Amino acid sequence: MDVSIKAYLRFDTEVYVGRGKTQYRDMLPNGMFVTLAGWPDIDQLYIPGLGGLSFNTLDIVRQKIVTTDGWGF
Repeated sequence: MDVSIKAYLRFDTEVYVGRGKTQYRDMLPNGMFVTLAGWPDIDQLYIPGLGGLSFNTLDIVRQKIVTTDGWGF
């Protein structure tokens, strides 16, 4: 949830679009737990098998880390 990617599809592929799944139980250094719900006005894309052959369908133009510190702020 801290990397923004701009890419073009080289081939037709199936994706899922919707609000990102809430991430639970990230533990901070002080022992407290954090829940990251994502942004309600931004759709997240999920491409099944992206770590495998589906990765070849993308032409990545830009990758950018969007967090500014270790806390994610």
